[in-house]
Formats: sequence, C-alpha cells, structure tokens
Amino acid sequence: MTNNCWFCTDDRGTDAPPGGWFLDDGTWRAGAAPPSMAAAGTVILEARRHVVDQGGFDEHEAATFVPVVGGLLAAMRTGLGCERVYQWSTMAAFEHFHVWLLPWRTSSLHEGPAHLVDVVHHPASDAEAAEAAARVAASMGVPA
Repeated sequence: MTNNCWFCTDDRGTDAPPGGWFLDDGTWRAGAAPPSMAAAGTVILEARRHVVDQGGFDEHEAATFVPVVGGLLAAMRTGLGCERVYQWSTMAAFEHFHVWLLPWRTSSLHEGPAHLVDVVHHPASDAEAAEAAARVAASMGVPA
C-alpha cells in the first residue's frame, strides 16, 4: 500500500461506488464508476494489492485476472444489454492497477477511442449510475 494512493485508501468518502462493491474477493474489487466520472454502467476493476500493472502481478493475480474480467464482461452484457465492453487502463492519475470497463451498444454515438470520450463527457446521474450498478450486480448474483 502507498499512503498517497487513492485506490489503496479504504475510506473513499463520496467516491464510494454507487451500490457499493459488487466484487471484493481480497484480490480484486469492482464497482460502478463514480457518476461524475463516466456514463452509467461503467465499471472499474482494481487490484486490492498496490501493483502498477500486469507485469507486477503475483501468481494468484495473474491466474485470476482473466476469469474475473470475463465474469464482469458477461455480467455487464447481460445486465446492461450492451453488445461489447471496452477495456481501458492508463494508471495516469494513480500508479495502481485498475481497468475501466465501458459498455458499448450499437446505439452508441461512436466506436473505438471516440466512445471513451463520449463516456467521460456524458457522465451519469446518481440515479442512472445506481440503477446500472444494481443490474450488473444482479447479473453477478450479488444480492441487492
């Protein structure tokens, strides 16, 4: 853990995900993106351990990453009705591994990198974010 790492802070206050964490297995944690940061249905998956990128994964993280992401993608497609889920990760603001999972639909304005701009520039309302998070959580079998 790093003291100045936002992802390593357990008390995130107003930055807690809408609907709480719908995955927290001790290795990975996932929840809806804060409404002010992205469109409804956007999910952030983060490593619980402070690690910068996949090159620093321990054996357990490496073995579980693909199954965890696959489960999240399936839950997002089912719960949100999206055709694809884009994955984006830069570690620009905080050098702590996290990946943004962005729902994409045929009705989306753009494809590819332009879709990322759309997601960031059209943030969700609190109600939209909470409703989308509840649908993803339900698709994962997480009780409301």
